[in-house]
Amino acid sequence: MLERNGIMNVVCVVLLVLVVAGCAGIKITRLFRPGPDDWTMYGGTPQRANVSPSVVRPPLKEIWEYNAIGGITGTPVVRDSVVLIGTLHGELQAINILNGRRLGYVVFDSAIKGSPVLDGSNVIVAVSNGSETLISYSLRSGSRTWARAYGAIESTPLLVGDHLYVTTLEGYLYCVRKNDGMEVWKYGPEKNRKPLRSSPASDGQTIFFGGDDGRVYAVGTDGALKWSVQTGASVFSIPVVVGDVVVIGNIGGLCYGLRKSNGDVLWSINTGSPIYGAAAAVSGRVFIASSDGTVRALSALQGEEQWKFSAGSVINSAPLVAGPTLFVGSLDRTLYAIDHESGKELWKYAAPGRIKVSPVLWKDILLLTSEDKYVIALKAE
Repeated sequence: MLERNGIMNVVCVVLLVLVVAGCAGIKITRLFRPGPDDWTMYGGTPQRANVSPSVVRPPLKEIWEYNAIGGITGTPVVRDSVVLIGTLHGELQAINILNGRRLGYVVFDSAIKGSPVLDGSNVIVAVSNGSETLISYSLRSGSRTWARAYGAIESTPLLVGDHLYVTTLEGYLYCVRKNDGMEVWKYGPEKNRKPLRSSPASDGQTIFFGGDDGRVYAVGTDGALKWSVQTGASVFSIPVVVGDVVVIGNIGGLCYGLRKSNGDVLWSINTGSPIYGAAAAVSGRVFIASSDGTVRALSALQGEEQWKFSAGSVINSAPLVAGPTLFVGSLDRTLYAIDHESGKELWKYAAPGRIKVSPVLWKDILLLTSEDKYVIALKAE
């Protein structure tokens, strides 16, 4: 009897150790040092231009690979060597960018389909369902700072100053305070309101986003509609603000350049294939990819095609500009490096799976998401 009790005590201790070891949480007690290379939101800035402040020149070599287990559909964000990713299992995972080791994870109620947003040592996450769908989590304390119910969200929040902007499947654009998540205002068309899957972008004065109804909307930071334009097909992609122009594509294959002040159509081109990813933009030039695998370089003001490049399969994510190089991933399991002046292929990398998420660069480390669940770190050889 005593022997049995002893065995049971050992089993209980082992189980307790396993439970404690499996506890979820992210707690990083050191101060986060902001740096010029940080990538704190989708697109890098509120304009969503997908231009990195860092430069890395191919050829690149793999330095580590991380398996997130769950699918990843939003880009990673990075600050001070800490990478954060959201998964379709509802996990927020933290990774050390220098060695690929997991620092911790937090489980939320539902899938995280967009990118997290970093605000100092807080990270804001939107989830697709549940009683609380917009959550702020402190990486310093390892606990939630606030959580609010805003309905189903499949897009990426936008941080501008002291406010967060987020679109929902109920067809509303919400403006909320970043310190407590409380609603400041919401905007939604009065009639025939449709889901919003397009994440917002901003120039600091106006919030731009697309809708399933085929419209592109411009809403002031006071919540008043400035203009809307019908594009003829649902808009899933994220707008990019390039100077005085808003560039956005729809699933009908049309890419538009709209005057940001009044929505006038400055130009449009028909790519002949659905556009799901955002553009990248630098020096008055826009790079847009369509699902037939074609990348086009266009003049932001006139929409004139300057070059085009054909990948081996579908592209449904945004390119990334890093110095003179444009990086773009395809479903043919290839990351392409292209000279953004000429459109000439410079190098390519064979990934272990299809690439559906835009790459991100932090200092000299390029993060590539492959087959939805692997994060691969690449560095110059």
